[in-house]
Amino acid sequence: MSNTFAARLNRLFDTVYPPGRGPHTS
Repeated sequence: MSNTFAARLNRLFDTVYPPGRGPHTS
């Protein structure tokens, strides 16, 4: 996987599951 794709996915998940509101508490 390209680093850009990973970054995009990370960004998307960050938008869908903001810190503190994600399914898993990390």
